[in-house]
Amino acid sequence: MPGFLSWVFLLGVGWLFYPQNMTIIRLEIYRGITMLISTERANYMS
Repeated sequence: MPGFLSWVFLLGVGWLFYPQNMTIIRLEIYRGITMLISTERANYMS
């Protein structure tokens, strides 16, 4: 899953540069995982 890996990489870079925004990043992680799961589910359905 290259898309997932690049997303995780970008998230890690963002965490390194903005450690004070942990709550925002945590929300982004949750939203990203939710979007990823729904996309995977849509891919399996089609």
